[in-house]
Amino acid sequence: MQNSTAVRDRVMTGIQHPERKPSVLGSLSDPPLIAQDPPQIHGDIQIISFSGRSGSGKNRLAKELQKLYSDMNLIRSFTTRELRAGQDEEYRHVDREEFLQLIENGEFLWNTDPEISHGNLYGTLRCDIEEALSHRCPSLIHVTPHTIHHLREYERARARVFSVYVNVEDEDLLRKRLEARDPDEVPAYYEERIVKCRGWKEFAGTSGRFNMCIENDGRYHLREIMEELLHNLTRPIGFPVSF
Repeated sequence: MQNSTAVRDRVMTGIQHPERKPSVLGSLSDPPLIAQDPPQIHGDIQIISFSGRSGSGKNRLAKELQKLYSDMNLIRSFTTRELRAGQDEEYRHVDREEFLQLIENGEFLWNTDPEISHGNLYGTLRCDIEEALSHRCPSLIHVTPHTIHHLREYERARARVFSVYVNVEDEDLLRKRLEARDPDEVPAYYEERIVKCRGWKEFAGTSGRFNMCIENDGRYHLREIMEELLHNLTRPIGFPVSF
């Protein structure tokens, strides 16, 4: 049996610092959309979570925040899914045996149901959340709407998480974005990812776990979306919203 330290040493930490190689979908080296000095994020906010369907643009919004706040780190979850070349910097790949060993050792704060996660296993280490909560600058994390409650209900993270749902209802638009992001995949791949995420907005909007819903279907310029996001991040977290 492998001990947890050996597994973690091999897969590295779940925290990704901004200087690591970014995704090709919006480089961290590109100029930020917001040219002026960014506002100070409210002191109660220690973790900013993003959820949304595949192709909704949540990764791009997270990258824009990292451009503005150089000390903002990304909490990297673990997955058994093969990673896409030049992408998926929000994940660290482990094989199924290593993942199950981490579960057995009690390392994860949560891990997802394979049916919800496109047939793959995903999980976030408790120690990475603890590290994020100790930082001066808030950290970012990507989670599904079905797992955000693990983070929000974690005793040390309560009232310190600002949760954002990024919504795109137009499935033709989602398909085009997925095709641009993963051009070498077969049509069934795009359809599977679209179908698996149906109903996420309804679940998220009635769950009482999200502080903001962003419509990213092209009606608003990305700069407008970022300005609204920053406005919300400067205020007290407040109560979750319905949408």
